Amino acid sequence: MIEINIQNKEEVVWPMIQSFLETNSCKKIIIYTEEEKVENRTDVSEIKHSFDFKGELYTLLKQLGYPTHLLGYKYIIDSILMYIENGRSVTGITKFFYPKIANKYNSTPSRVERAIRHGIDVSWINGDIEVIEDIFGYTVSSESRKPTNSQYIASIAEELIRRGERINEN
Repeated sequence: MIEINIQNKEEVVWPMIQSFLETNSCKKIIIYTEEEKVENRTDVSEIKHSFDFKGELYTLLKQLGYPTHLLGYKYIIDSILMYIENGRSVTGITKFFYPKIANKYNSTPSRVERAIRHGIDVSWINGDIEVIEDIFGYTVSSESRKPTNSQYIASIAEELIRRGERINEN
């Protein structure tokens, strides 16, 4: 999935989108203004009471091929849950998330970041390709298309929220 934040709807983004589509495989593109993103954002507290985020997260990480024996497994879980708890923003991931997780596990922020990245590398190779394409919106055929830690965390968290919304609707 590709998200494009624009200043206003009149802004010309189609050449950029067309260029991207010609060079990449993408299943979903969302174009929004910052105001629309804030207005349309689901309040996670509304779905928490009827949805097991942790249980669904464990299942999703297993489908993605993220190995449970790696040190980064507990770090990625904490990172995703923090992302959801802290307003769904990854802007402070290196300044806020990693130090907090490092403190919790008596480690360093750089070790936390590296352990998460290593787990992502492994999952990108071993995960269920259909699940990866569904969540990340592009194929895994190229190493250069592997998401950053922040992209991985945000994508999984947003998928969990979407699943929770679907359960709440039923």
